[in-house]
Amino acid sequence: MTFHHKEFHILSSSDKSKLYCQSWTKSNSNRLLIFHHGFGEHSGRYTNLIRYFSKSDINFYSFDMRGHGNSDGKRGHSDSFDLYVRDLADFVSEVLKREQKERFFLLGHSLGGAITLRYSQEGINQDNILGLILGSPALRVRMDFRKKLKNLLLVF
Repeated sequence: MTFHHKEFHILSSSDKSKLYCQSWTKSNSNRLLIFHHGFGEHSGRYTNLIRYFSKSDINFYSFDMRGHGNSDGKRGHSDSFDLYVRDLADFVSEVLKREQKERFFLLGHSLGGAITLRYSQEGINQDNILGLILGSPALRVRMDFRKKLKNLLLVF
């Protein structure tokens, strides 16, 4: 069975920005995966991933984060990281209403991975997350890199 592709918009609860959303669904699917793209990307970039799972029983949902793809906002800009997290929370709530499901998986890549991770720690639906898939999440490493590099170079 093939996916039914739909495009729709939601309004961000924080500032009413219009966020472009997509779904790839099958009527008999039991599982739900919500994925979040990285910086400079858009939800349509993941169609190969969707095709790969075409025989699965997973419904896929994604959206273009503000300032990316077909969503509102200055390209590549957000006033705060928290806006990204709130947008994801709004999107997850909308998807759960559409799917009439409570449990879901989250996939995030790069900046989307960092947003997904923060959402999983703070989100209103965090107890309903079945699992996180983080692809190269944009996480900050807490160490003085220059000092470590200097010490490493002194060895040579």
